[in-house]
Amino acid sequence: MNKDYINLNIKEEINKKIYSIDKVRNARIKASKRLENYAKQWNFLFFLLNVLAVIFVLSALVLISNNAFSFIASCYSLYVILLQYYISIQNYKERALRFHYHQLQLEDAIIQLKILIFNYYDYSDNKVIEKYKEIMNQHHLKLANIENHSDKDFLLGNEKNNKQYKKEVNIDNFILLMNYFVLLCLIMYYIFFLKF
Repeated sequence: MNKDYINLNIKEEINKKIYSIDKVRNARIKASKRLENYAKQWNFLFFLLNVLAVIFVLSALVLISNNAFSFIASCYSLYVILLQYYISIQNYKERALRFHYHQLQLEDAIIQLKILIFNYYDYSDNKVIEKYKEIMNQHHLKLANIENHSDKDFLLGNEKNNKQYKKEVNIDNFILLMNYFVLLCLIMYYIFFLKF
C-alpha cells in the first residue's frame, strides 16, 4: 500500500489522525472489557476454590482421618494461596480501568481534532498546524507509560479490519481453564474419599 504523505494537506492529515486514534481507542475499549472479564472470572473461580479449600481443611480436621487426604488438603490450600497471590499481581481490574481512562483521553484528542477541522477556515494554515502539533504533543505525552493493547484487542476493536483474527492461546486463559479443571478433579477426589 503506497502512502503519499507529500501531497497531504493539513485537513487530510488531521482526518487520517482522527481515524488512527479512533482505531487505537476501539482497541483500548476491547482491552478494558477483556481484562475486566478476566477479573470477574477469577473472582468467581476464587470463591469456588476457597470454598473447596475450607471444605478440605475442615474435612481433614474432623471427618476424614487419613494422612494422604490431610496432605492433599494442605497442598491444595497452599496452592490456592499462591495462586491468589499470582493473580493479584496481574492487576486485571486496575489495568482495565487504566485502559478505560486512556480511551477517554483518546476520545478527548479526537474531539479536539474534530473541533480543529470544523474551525479550519477560522485560522490560517500556520495556526492550524500549530494547534495540530499542540494536540498531538499532548496525545503523545498521554501515550507514554501506557500498557499496549494486544493484537487481539486491535483486530476485534476494528470491524473495518479485513484481517481474520486467529484464536490465540494466551497464558491468562490457559491458567483460568486449568484451574477449573483442577477444581473439578479435586471435587471428584473429595467425593471419592467420602465414599471410602
